[in-house]
Amino acid sequence: MRTIILKDLIKECATKESGTLLYNELEQSINAKEDITIDFESMDKFAGAFFNNSFGKLIITHETDHVLKYITLKHISPTGRFIYDLTINNALWQLDHI
Repeated sequence: MRTIILKDLIKECATKESGTLLYNELEQSINAKEDITIDFESMDKFAGAFFNNSFGKLIITHETDHVLKYITLKHISPTGRFIYDLTINNALWQLDHI
């Protein structure tokens, strides 16, 4: 199992660039079929761009939400969780309509 501590990787969960950095880390672990815990401790800025370019892109790239079975979220705020859930639902909708 791998733990990604976001505060060691990025400054906030609000930009496309931050999302892309996380996506690259997730993609490596998913390809290795490695379980991942993502620690959101100290993260308090959230935007859809971050989640779209990390988790949403992961779902679209793999054409399934099954990749999420490898991922556990830790210390995510209710606001972060809300945007995460919206992103997952939007990515799944896109898969159904491609």
